[in-house]
Amino acid sequence: MEWWNTSAFDRQSEIVSNLPAMLHDSFCDQIRYLDSSVNVQSFVENFCAANHPFGQAELLLSKQGSRLFRALVEVNPAVTNNQLHRVILRLTDKEILDIEGDVRRNLVWALEMLVFHKSCFDKSAWTLFKFAQFENENYSNNALGQFSQLFRWQLSGTEADFDQRLAILNKAISLDLESADIVIINAIKTAMDTHGGTRTIGAEFQGTKPELKEWHPKTYQEIYDYWQSLLDILLVIIKRGQLVEQVKDAFGHEIRGLIRYKLPEKLDHFIKEVIKLTGKYWPAAAQSITHALHYDAKGMNEEQIDFLKSWEKLLSPDENSIEEQLKLVVLNPSREHVKGDDGHYIDMAAEDAKRLAKTLNNKLDDLYQHFELLMTFPEQKQSWVFAKHIVLEADNATKIINATLDYLRKHNIVNTQFLSGLLSGLNVKEPAQWKEMIELIGSDEKLIQYYPDAIRTGRFEMSHLDVFIRLIAEENLPSYSASTLVYGRATEHLTEEEISSFCMSLSKIDATANWVALDNMNMYTHGRTDLDFTQLRETLAHLVLNVSFRKEDKTRHSDSYHWLNSVERLLKSGDAEFALQLCSHVIDQVGENDVDYSDLWDYLSNAFYKAFEVHGNYIWPKVANKFTDGKAIKPYRLIDLLGSGKSYKKRDKSIFDILDPEVVVSWCKDEIGLLIVGRAISMFISHGEERVVNPLMIQLLTEYADNRPFLSEISANFSSRTWSGSLIPYLEADKKILQTLTEHTNIKVRNWAIGFIENIDHQIEYEVKRDAEEHMLRS
Repeated sequence: MEWWNTSAFDRQSEIVSNLPAMLHDSFCDQIRYLDSSVNVQSFVENFCAANHPFGQAELLLSKQGSRLFRALVEVNPAVTNNQLHRVILRLTDKEILDIEGDVRRNLVWALEMLVFHKSCFDKSAWTLFKFAQFENENYSNNALGQFSQLFRWQLSGTEADFDQRLAILNKAISLDLESADIVIINAIKTAMDTHGGTRTIGAEFQGTKPELKEWHPKTYQEIYDYWQSLLDILLVIIKRGQLVEQVKDAFGHEIRGLIRYKLPEKLDHFIKEVIKLTGKYWPAAAQSITHALHYDAKGMNEEQIDFLKSWEKLLSPDENSIEEQLKLVVLNPSREHVKGDDGHYIDMAAEDAKRLAKTLNNKLDDLYQHFELLMTFPEQKQSWVFAKHIVLEADNATKIINATLDYLRKHNIVNTQFLSGLLSGLNVKEPAQWKEMIELIGSDEKLIQYYPDAIRTGRFEMSHLDVFIRLIAEENLPSYSASTLVYGRATEHLTEEEISSFCMSLSKIDATANWVALDNMNMYTHGRTDLDFTQLRETLAHLVLNVSFRKEDKTRHSDSYHWLNSVERLLKSGDAEFALQLCSHVIDQVGENDVDYSDLWDYLSNAFYKAFEVHGNYIWPKVANKFTDGKAIKPYRLIDLLGSGKSYKKRDKSIFDILDPEVVVSWCKDEIGLLIVGRAISMFISHGEERVVNPLMIQLLTEYADNRPFLSEISANFSSRTWSGSLIPYLEADKKILQTLTEHTNIKVRNWAIGFIENIDHQIEYEVKRDAEEHMLRS
């Protein structure tokens, strides 16, 4: 403090501007506690002057500069607030968007503190708005999140009252910019959220100043008036016509919560005005109203229920408008389930779709005019049910299906739910006609892309699968398209011979097809007890031993999970030759490809270990040389197959611990082998309820204790661990176990144990000092 009081500003500025990186954070942490010093406050004011470092954008928008600025905010909020506001408003939109990483984080955190002050709110909130308008972060506490938080009636993080907050929104709405309106919508959605909310504490504690307190309204009427002002702003945005759906989605979900408050007339006016301006399609509002009536009616008065029912009626489709009926009943209806007399829940939306299909049965010519809506609308909640019952109710089902196929021939990007529903209905009503339609789709080059979804709508035969294979092989369809048969037990009706034939043919096309074939085989067998697995074993083994773990060949992360399940099932048969082939395949995949580490640690190494558990002594002599011959492109990854796994999924033993010790000791005569073993084995293993020194390590020490690289591998393994709290108890427990070796009959083992225990003692001494320092800092 004395230095701040006696030294000249130029000297202070020079030292602060040229702080070494290693001292920068410490300086920032300390200067914030000097906020009571008039001299330090004066330094900040001068430092932010136009002709000094923070007077220009360059330092402020640097990583170190922004971190220092964040600390200075706590010393002199008024000056730093003015300076940041001045700098940011001089930047172009592109320049604000380009502020990213640590710089943006520091400035947003600084603004989070500044907006807490009522006196700083106007400028700091607008600066935060500019960052939110040009957001480039995905954190929940990014500029958009922090700006939106300011408009809650509780947990707002500011001393500013409603009038100050509304002034910021009115200023933003006057910009008449879509980017600004998006921020406003998010802010109002947060402001009208009735589900409580959270706020991270911290901004209220600044320097040595007393804790800052949020402003709170004194009466509910203040909140209702505030919400009315927000609704007026939303209407302005809706009338602009650019962000209508965003506004409707933001407000619609809040109706269920807002109806509990004493403002139904305000809500009624707003909802009617929105429907008048934009139409009845408002899924968020419809869902919210349905849930309110279904779940919350018991706690409401009659007036509230009447308002909800009147809004529900307003949002119901006009019987004379097929478009409204399709949107509100078929494409995106509210989700509602009612418990039936038999105790099962009935999907009321599905029942409504069925009734509409029956109603429109005599208006199919009118329905054709809405094909584009039916097959391109983003939501397709009841399209399948509706289409299926259109066919079941129709006198001439092929007419509407042919009309649908004609539309599909002319349009490429469509949703297939409607087509699938039509074909499902045809399969139920006219199975012979269904087969004709499937054959037509598979032979028409403009319809081929729909073949995968089409054949799974009915009881397809091997001839259909043969066409499917041919289309993939001729590259008319992608390999992964066969994965459509995985869902909904589409292949359940096939015999073991048929599914085997299909999967074998598919696997021969390419690497991706092999994974899809394995997925189909897994889902075919999943949960079934009526199958003869002996007919499937050969095909399943072929698939397992031919998959490629290259990242580009896999379709989904879950493929590896299903592969491991298949491996475990096949290993139960006790086939040692399969286990050997499996291990050879795993070694080749890991050694020659850039496999994902998750695959290596969670699946490949597990499969390798499980094979060794049952046939280790048979497998090892035949694969041991692959770990030392240097032919693998990525030999370092092979070591992960031999160890005891990673910390989050640790096994008690390594591969070497389940082999005959004599075999391992003999293999270690080659120093490369010795080092591999030293790296793979753990120093301690479980013996019943106790931890003991690994017997294999002791045996290796009797032979190779004078090999320094080997001892280094053992030490590295010992140091590689996870723990919580202090490390000292863990070290002392390990030391106690190793004490038994100081009296071992072999002098090499004794000497190693004595030396290693000395190293542990040194580490304990170091950890004692480190814990003391940590305790002092925390205290």
